[in-house]
Amino acid sequence: MTKKLLFLFCLFSMSFAQAQTFSVDGINYEVISGTDVKVTASSVTGDLVIPETVNNNSIEYTVTMIDNSAFNSQFGLDSVVVPNSVTSIGANAFDGCISMTTLDLGDSLVSIETLAFQSCTSLTTLDLPNSLETIGAEAFQYCTSLSSVIIPNSVETIGNFAFYGCDDVASISIGDSVTSIGENAFGYQVSNSTLTSVNCAIATPLTINANVFNKRDISSCSLNVLSGSLSAYETADVWKDFNPINGTLSVNDLSILDELQIYPNPIQNTLFIDVRNINNAKIEVYDMLGKTQLRQLVRSSVNTVNTEKLTTGIYLLRLISDEGTISKKIIKN
Repeated sequence: MTKKLLFLFCLFSMSFAQAQTFSVDGINYEVISGTDVKVTASSVTGDLVIPETVNNNSIEYTVTMIDNSAFNSQFGLDSVVVPNSVTSIGANAFDGCISMTTLDLGDSLVSIETLAFQSCTSLTTLDLPNSLETIGAEAFQYCTSLSSVIIPNSVETIGNFAFYGCDDVASISIGDSVTSIGENAFGYQVSNSTLTSVNCAIATPLTINANVFNKRDISSCSLNVLSGSLSAYETADVWKDFNPINGTLSVNDLSILDELQIYPNPIQNTLFIDVRNINNAKIEVYDMLGKTQLRQLVRSSVNTVNTEKLTTGIYLLRLISDEGTISKKIIKN
């Protein structure tokens, strides 16, 4: 009798385990609790679209998490769409996906864990959602093709080395809710860098380690802060080393920091401007003498600007909209 009960118990346990994992359309899932599942692995190559819900044995499950190392070193991934239902992307989830050029993160994402997107070297743009609260250590380390980083106002914590080695980054915007920036968060691998501007919407300067911008030449990088915060940043350790420091960032400007991406920077003959939720917008490009070089209306979410006629040098790009005005330095190579 005992052996029979043991056999039945083992059979039940195996059935239960099998019921907790399943695969649909090349994506593996594991039940977390109830009808919530996490993605654990995938055999999909090319363009990966993770669904919000998935059906297995007539049960509708909601995808709420990407598991640790789920897509680690999957060199065949070209683009990834994470659904709005996902709230967490686990450690090393997309680490080493070197062919991934496009990443669409859902609008409910709360946390990106350690090393989640490390060495995604082909990723050129990064659109972090306004729901995001935590960027883990080394989360985007060595994403060497990123041209700009915009930290939305929802983010509270930026981990150690979060964007370390993102050597092509020319502009960084930091939202107003950040309470902690880790060591080497925006550090550079070698001396000097392409960084030309930092927008910081934090009202009171954070106490940060001297290596947060390690090897970035912040002495020739502009820091734009709220007008009422100018004097505080001019005397705060590390922040005071930026040059120039401008109190030109306004409350209205903050509303569009999360809605604008400009890339690449430095530019050659074409500049792309991505905007969301911005109305009646136009761009103006000035040389360092204040002379207008380009004017163009922003007509769609993705805009192309022909910069072929610009000579080599540094320019100021200004985007003017109903929601506010924001300026960024761009470099023409």
